[in-house]
Amino acid sequence: MIQYVLETNELTGEPMKYRAQVVNSRSYTFDDIAEHLLQHNTGLSGAVIRGVWEGIKGAVEEYISDGGSVKTELFHIHPSIQGVFESKEDGFDSSRHSIRLYLRPGSLLRSVPGRLKVKKTNTGAKSFISSVTDISSNAVNSSLTPGKSIRISGRRLKIWGEDPSCGIYFVPEKNTSSTVKVDPSELVVNSPSQIITVVPKLSKGKWNIRLVTQFSRGKFSLKSPQSVTFEKVLTVA
Repeated sequence: MIQYVLETNELTGEPMKYRAQVVNSRSYTFDDIAEHLLQHNTGLSGAVIRGVWEGIKGAVEEYISDGGSVKTELFHIHPSIQGVFESKEDGFDSSRHSIRLYLRPGSLLRSVPGRLKVKKTNTGAKSFISSVTDISSNAVNSSLTPGKSIRISGRRLKIWGEDPSCGIYFVPEKNTSSTVKVDPSELVVNSPSQIITVVPKLSKGKWNIRLVTQFSRGKFSLKSPQSVTFEKVLTVA
């Protein structure tokens, strides 16, 4: 079920035109896919699943590097050379030409939209965290590195408001009372769609990220802070 809200479409220049904004989108990684396979009794171990995945990635990369195209039920991908050549004798020049990969859905994914169901909701004012990236390792939704930065992506994330509870918190999975609040000075980027902040000195273990804000798309802040907790647990190794 795809949930959406209607927001003003500023591109039309007309005050009564709206666009749909998906609000329950979530980013999934290979680890999520592997866990799905394990839970559905495929008979494969985690090591075998990861080995097969590495093999598939290597094969696709090799085929594309050789100038080939790859066609599967999930996707079609092929390389293309962009740019203008001045004559038949002209050769590839990286300052004027570039190689791009074109990706489009395969037969399986092309059939999905026709089966999807949607639901209009009234949650447009709610914050939502779609993913957390450990910038130092480029790991998504999995790890935290104390002293390094993370990128929190989503919607209506901006830390805003006079209530002292507003801020970003790291909450240990086993002792939720021992939360660690991020100092406001550690916020490198603080925007509605993205927050970049330095991870405090956290101990090893599992942690949740909680965001509290009074941010609103309107002219006024929310009267009461709203809290959102990222659904995935992150690990400090």
